[in-house]
Amino acid sequence: MRNGFLWSTLGVLLLAALLAAPGASAQNLLANGDFAKSDGKGGPAGWGFYPREGFVGASVRLAPKAFSGKPSVLMTTPDETQSLGLYAQPMPVADLPGEEILFTCYYRTEGAASTSLSLVGYLDSFLSQEWKTPYLQSETQVLPPQKNWTPFVWRFRWVPGVRELVPMFRLTGAGKLYLAAAAAQPYPPQVACKVVYGGAVEALPSRRLVQVEVTNRDTRAHNLQLSILAQGEKRKVDKSSPSTSLAAGQTASLRLNYDFDYRLAHVLTLTVQDPDSGMIYERREISTPGLIEATLAAPAFRSQLIETVPTPQLVVVGATNVVPALQAKLQVQAELVGVGGGAFAPVAGTEPPAFRLALPTPTLMAGDHVVRVSARLPGGEQVVDLPLSRLSPGLSAVAYDDSLRLWMGNRRIFPLGLYGINTPEDVTAAAAAGFNFVIASAQRASYEVSKAAHASNLAVVISSTSTNEGYWEHEQTKWGSDSACLGWLPYSRPDVRSYPADQVLGMYHEFTRLSPNHPVIEPLASPSLAEYYAGAADILMAWSLPVPNSPLRALGEMVDRLREYSRGRKPVWAVVQAMGGAAFRDEATGPQKTGRSPSPAEMEALAYVALVHGADGLVWYTFNSSEDTANTMALSNPDMWAAVTALQTRLRWLLPALLDGQRETLPPAAGGVLEMARWRYQEAVYVCAVNTGDRGLISPVPVGAPNATVQVMFEDREVKSDADGEVQDSFAPFGVHVYSVGGK
Repeated sequence: MRNGFLWSTLGVLLLAALLAAPGASAQNLLANGDFAKSDGKGGPAGWGFYPREGFVGASVRLAPKAFSGKPSVLMTTPDETQSLGLYAQPMPVADLPGEEILFTCYYRTEGAASTSLSLVGYLDSFLSQEWKTPYLQSETQVLPPQKNWTPFVWRFRWVPGVRELVPMFRLTGAGKLYLAAAAAQPYPPQVACKVVYGGAVEALPSRRLVQVEVTNRDTRAHNLQLSILAQGEKRKVDKSSPSTSLAAGQTASLRLNYDFDYRLAHVLTLTVQDPDSGMIYERREISTPGLIEATLAAPAFRSQLIETVPTPQLVVVGATNVVPALQAKLQVQAELVGVGGGAFAPVAGTEPPAFRLALPTPTLMAGDHVVRVSARLPGGEQVVDLPLSRLSPGLSAVAYDDSLRLWMGNRRIFPLGLYGINTPEDVTAAAAAGFNFVIASAQRASYEVSKAAHASNLAVVISSTSTNEGYWEHEQTKWGSDSACLGWLPYSRPDVRSYPADQVLGMYHEFTRLSPNHPVIEPLASPSLAEYYAGAADILMAWSLPVPNSPLRALGEMVDRLREYSRGRKPVWAVVQAMGGAAFRDEATGPQKTGRSPSPAEMEALAYVALVHGADGLVWYTFNSSEDTANTMALSNPDMWAAVTALQTRLRWLLPALLDGQRETLPPAAGGVLEMARWRYQEAVYVCAVNTGDRGLISPVPVGAPNATVQVMFEDREVKSDADGEVQDSFAPFGVHVYSVGGK
C-alpha cells in the first residue's frame, strides 16, 4: 500500500491526458470521475490515497462492472482501527462563474465502517505540499450506510478566496465503500433545472404534480429522466418518467403525477439525471405541504406571548401549494380556537401565492392555545393547528418581536456584543467600550461576572460545548433567573465541526423545554451546510473571519445565506473579526496556521458590511482568545481596542435608524467592490457605503435626495448631491462613509 500520490508534473500531465481523452465530460471537473481509467496497478488513475501511518491491508482497487455493468472503485479497510482516504486531483474553481458546484456520486457500503466525503478548499496550490497545505475551508458530510447503490448529492458553496477544491472520501473502521459515477459540475450545471411545482395539489383527493423546467446549455444532446420519491408517515411513492432527449439549447418541461392525499405533508425527493451515464443534474429534498403551509410570524419567539414584548396582533403567514386552476377557488381562514372571530386572506397575486392573516391578541389569555388555519376547496378542507402559548407572568424574558428586534425585559436593544469575556474586569472594560452584552464561557461565568454585569447594566450569553443535559440544567439553575442572562450558546459552528444536524436540533428542543424564556444562539460558518442547522436555534450568527485570505464580502454573503435559510423569520447577527483568523484543525489533514489580525480599517469595514446586508446585531471576536486572562485585546492590541471602542460610539448615533429605519439594499458600485444600503428613518435618510477592497476608489453614491446638502457623518464635512440624487466621493482602502440628509 503506497502512502499517497504526489501530484508532480507527471501527475498534472496525466490529468491533462485524462481530460483530453475521448468521451471525457467537459462539465465534470473531476479527472477520471467515472473510474474508467486504471493507474496500471489496479487502482483509479488520477486519484491519490491518504492512509494513516502504521497499518497494512487497506486497499483501493477498481471494480470494473460493479455499478450496473459500469466501472466503480472499491475502498477496503480490514481492521476497525484503520482509516483510509481517497482523494482527487485538485479542481481549479477560481475562474468558474459563481461560487458553487454540484458534487454527485453513487455509493454503497459493507461492514461497520463509517464513511464520509470532505471537500477541502485552498487559497494556495495543493500540488506542492499536498495535505500539509493550509486550507481555507474544510467541510464534511457523512455517507450513511447503504446496502444498495444510492445517489449522493452535495450542492457545495465555497467561501470567497478558495482557488482549488479537493474532494476526499474517507473510510474508517472495518468495512468497504464502493464509489461510482463521481462528478463535480459548476452550478447551475450544463443542464439547468428549475422546479416549477414540487408536489402541488392538482386535483382532489390525491393527484399531485411535479414539474421541472430543464434547459440544455451544452453543445450536445442529453437524455434526461425525472424521478421522485414521496415519503410520509404511512405512504411511500417511487416513480420515474420516461427518458427524454433534449437537444442542445432546448428548453422543455419534465412532468410527473403521483398520488398523495391533498391534506398530508410529506418529503419529496426529486432527481433529474441522465439514465445512461448516471450523471445527476439536480436532486432536491422538498418539504411538501398539503394545500397550504402556515406559521405564526407574531409572536415571533417560539410562538409565545410575552407581556414585555408588544404583540398587538397574532399574525399567520404562509403559502399555498395548488396549481393555478385551483388557486382562485381556495379560501384560507384563521381563528383562535375557543375565542372566536376569524380572519380571511386573499391567496393570489404573489409568486408563489402567499397569504397573511391577522387576529387581535386577546387581553386575557393564559396557558396553551391553538391558532387554527383552514384551507377550503370545493370538496375538501385542510386544517393546520399552530400552537400558541403565553409565558408565565412575571418571568423575566429575552425575546424578539416580528421585526426581529431584541427585547430584554421591557427594553429593546440593538445587540452589540463582545466574545471572550473571562473576568469581572473584562465585563467592566466591555461596558466602558460601549457594548451592551458579552459572551462568556460557562466555566468562566462566575457569580462575580454576574455582579459585574449587573453593575455595568450589561447582558451575558453563556457558552459551552457540553452536550450533557444535566450540565445545562445546572447552568439554567445558576443563570436562568438572573436578569443579566441574555441566552445560551451551546454549539459553536456545528456545521463545520461535523456535529450531526439531528443531534443539534434535538438539543435545541431540550433547551426550549429547559429555558422557555431565553433564546438559543448558534454561530454558523458553512455557506452550504448551515441550511441543515438553521432550525436548531432562535438566533443565528454569521461566522466568517475573512482576513487575510478572503474578501470582506464573505461576511455579508454569510449574513445573506442565514437570512435565506431561516426564511427571514429569525434574527441574524454577524461576527466582526478583530483578531487573526484561524482555520479549524482537521486531524486527518494536518494543522493550520493562524492568519494576521485585520487592520482597524478592515475591522470597521466588516462591521458596516454586515449592517449593509441587514445584520440584526453585531458581535466582535474576540476580547480574549486564550486561557490567559491577561491576554486581552486591550493589552495585546491596543490600537484595535481603541478602534473598536471608537466604533461603538459611532454606532450608537445610528441606533435609532438601525432599530426603526426601513433598510434598502442598494446595487453595488465600482465593479461590486463598493457595497451600500439606505435607511429611511422619520424624515431623515442615511446611506452607508463600504469599500470592501484594498485599493482606493472614487464612485458616485446614491443618497436619494437631488440637489441637497448631505452631511458625511463622523467626518465633519458635507457634500452636495447632483440632480440625480448622487454624491461623488473618494474612498480609502476599506474606507467607509455614512451620509445623512434631511431630518432634524
